[in-house]
Amino acid sequence: MRNTASVFLFFTLLLHQHHFAYGLTCYQCKSVSATSSCITNPEESAVCEKTYCTIFRRELQDPAGLVIAFYRACDDFPQFLNTVVDTPFHKTYYRACTSDLCNEGNGYDEFSVYETDEFDSNIIYVPGIGSFGNTIVPTFWIVFITVLSHF
Repeated sequence: MRNTASVFLFFTLLLHQHHFAYGLTCYQCKSVSATSSCITNPEESAVCEKTYCTIFRRELQDPAGLVIAFYRACDDFPQFLNTVVDTPFHKTYYRACTSDLCNEGNGYDEFSVYETDEFDSNIIYVPGIGSFGNTIVPTFWIVFITVLSHF
């Protein structure tokens, strides 16, 4: 009975740790209307196994400012981090950020890709997998060795 309980505890802890190992929470929605709640009041969010939360906003140039596409999502490799692309027919805003629920707002304002505004130019910032990313491996091995020691 003791071995069964240890194995059950091991798998329960393993599954519980997986939730914390990956998880950038981002708003996720899409719209083709300027009055959509996706633009004005996003509510749907999801835990993503991606590096960035993003906003894509595309407007017509004529009539100016008419939204024809708006997306909130998560992505590993966004096409642009914080850029506005002007063409004769469209103006497209690309926004990307790296903290939970950071892809809020209407898409006009740039996001800080870095966790702090005080950026040291001697440090190279490499986005990771979100919060608690480095805790699963040590915890997994501690639990695994503990369970094996009971056999």
